[in-house]
Amino acid sequence: MKPWKVLSSRQTFKDPWLSVRTDKVEQPSGQILEDYHVIEYPDWVSVLAFTPEGRLIIIQ
Repeated sequence: MKPWKVLSSRQTFKDPWLSVRTDKVEQPSGQILEDYHVIEYPDWVSVLAFTPEGRLIIIQ
């Protein structure tokens, strides 16, 4: 599989937890996508807490 070629790139959103980059890319077929969005974020862990009875704990 051939890689896509990035023709231009701009950062469209950024905060401490997430950033969004919008690229203009050319696919190997020659098709150009004007707005290809890339979400970048640091590694994280999600935890689901269950009681011994199997009920999900949710805190609002």
